[in-house]
Amino acid sequence: MLHMFSIQRAFRDGSPASLVRRVWEINQRKFPKGAIMLRCSDNHDQRRAVMEFGNNGAIAASAINLTMDGIPFLYDSQEIGDPAPLSIYGMTFPIRWETGRAKTMTVDGVTFRRGSFSAQDLPIYKKLIQIRKSDPAFTRGDLEWISNTDEDRIVSYLRRKDGHVFLIVVNTTNRPWKGTVGFPVEQYRLTNLMTGAMVSDMSLGTYGYLIAKCERK
Repeated sequence: MLHMFSIQRAFRDGSPASLVRRVWEINQRKFPKGAIMLRCSDNHDQRRAVMEFGNNGAIAASAINLTMDGIPFLYDSQEIGDPAPLSIYGMTFPIRWETGRAKTMTVDGVTFRRGSFSAQDLPIYKKLIQIRKSDPAFTRGDLEWISNTDEDRIVSYLRRKDGHVFLIVVNTTNRPWKGTVGFPVEQYRLTNLMTGAMVSDMSLGTYGYLIAKCERK
């Protein structure tokens, strides 16, 4: 739960993005070596991440959960950006995969505009899961935190295994960012795994995220 709260504090409350790293380091000291952490941003007794952070923020938070060490957890219908509060007690709420449904929903007096909803979110989650499954570095590799030029807003780390290196950089805010990270990117060819495009600089849009494969030049 500490990890989930660090995500909420960073994305929702404006706490420094470095809090995510600090909580990870606390857990590394607190739990036995080899302990596997659950990574989530949604559960049954919290407002949905899409309501707390907005659509793009919720996906960026999931990009962290799906590329960090540990086990990522997606709560019922999170992968289609469903804003409805769902309880584990009593009634069951099947996931509504169909498209073409109502474009708005009111939750706790707040009208949430779904926009493209599942037509947008589900393929993104599928791609994030595909990336995680594509290389053991994401599931059994080392996590190495690296610095960046705006620790208040940006989370940055590497995943490594058997010579394979992946760079993850996530913007936890609604302000674009351009800067540098503590990794010699000039020595590598970086491929954005979400788009397949080569990475030319370290810049992220609103709640932007980069998951890049790093290959020596």
